[in-house]
Amino acid sequence: MTKTLWERLSQIDCSAHVEKKNGMTYLSWAWAWGKLKENCPDATFHKHLNQNGYPAFKDEHGFAFVIVTVTAEGQSQTEVFPVLNHANKPIENPNSFQINTAMQRCLTKAISYHGLGHYIYAGEDLPETVKSEQPSPSDAQTAPAADSSLSQAAGASPLTLAQKIASATSLQELNNLYSEYKDKIEALDAEVKAKAINAFSVKKAELKG
Repeated sequence: MTKTLWERLSQIDCSAHVEKKNGMTYLSWAWAWGKLKENCPDATFHKHLNQNGYPAFKDEHGFAFVIVTVTAEGQSQTEVFPVLNHANKPIENPNSFQINTAMQRCLTKAISYHGLGHYIYAGEDLPETVKSEQPSPSDAQTAPAADSSLSQAAGASPLTLAQKIASATSLQELNNLYSEYKDKIEALDAEVKAKAINAFSVKKAELKG
């Protein structure tokens, strides 16, 4: 059976091409694009321009951001990424170098939505899952299904796992919750486990703001 683009890309080990800067983890944009083209020759990307033909936009508070869309095998994924300074803080009037850097990071993040390196963004503080079972960002909408299966595997609970994840108010609380349910999650079948892991990842991103 032919594997989907997501299945092919999400199984690739990106660890040798990861960079760390100021506490943030990044995947080399040049390597990521090259690997995507290697697996999907028809892949293209589009850097969005504002009404003045400038490759950056501003939000209601004046902070700049960029937008990149990556299309591969007929599937398009768009990412919005803030323009950051050296301390990884959003800025209002970026220079061309800062915009270019944001574009590269935005491109890499958009590529990850197709599967390549998604696990890097999915949970830096959470235990790494098997790469061949990485969830798609769209699975965030189906987290309750994962919780239902988990309840069946672990027995009925007065408060479902999805509710517990949603009610977490800190990264520490979320990590403690993962540790509590880790063994039960590992016992689930691959698809449901991926959905459960993604539910944790989505909440983590929300808490990190």
